[in-house]
Amino acid sequence: QDMKRAEVGRKEEERNNKPLPAYLAKGEEADYDTAQSATNLAADANNYINRIKTGEIKFGVKEKASIRARQLVGSSAPDVVSREDYDKFIKTLANESLRLNKGTQTEGDATRAIDELKSSESPQAAAAAMRRLVEINLRRVQDASKSVETRRQNANFPAAPRPIDVPVLEYQVIDDADYQRFANNPKYPSGTIFIDPAGVRRKKP
Repeated sequence: QDMKRAEVGRKEEERNNKPLPAYLAKGEEADYDTAQSATNLAADANNYINRIKTGEIKFGVKEKASIRARQLVGSSAPDVVSREDYDKFIKTLANESLRLNKGTQTEGDATRAIDELKSSESPQAAAAAMRRLVEINLRRVQDASKSVETRRQNANFPAAPRPIDVPVLEYQVIDDADYQRFANNPKYPSGTIFIDPAGVRRKKP
């Protein structure tokens, strides 16, 4: 019996250490790359929501006109630099979100959220559109994780030794109206951690 158990253990170890065939390894590597890119993009977007909330990035027709005028003379004022960083990030967020979600069920959602973000003239609208892109890209991470699991199961391989983790990014509340939307949204259950407008971490009642 000991010999049988040892043989079973040996075969199980061989199975667990068996390298993936090239055609499976290539797909798995692509999923890991997608998950990492989508995770980084979502985290960066969530950080920009916080910068919007704190007022670091200015919105409104007059504010943007002032910033554009000062850009022309090479101003390095904080609000000018912050707006330049924001505009560059929007381009990156748009291009990468479309690339990562191309051909998926969320491609249309990503396109609409990007259009809304580019046309946003208020912190609330910009944060809402950016939050949708955060959710879309986190969903892409989840899809990549499921793809790795399904591929291995179908080929009768053990679970990946390095699973793809889907991060949980804390909801950034912009103002009181935004909090009411968050509080009334059943997608966020009681106990969900969020960051209030003052930057304090709290739990949803």
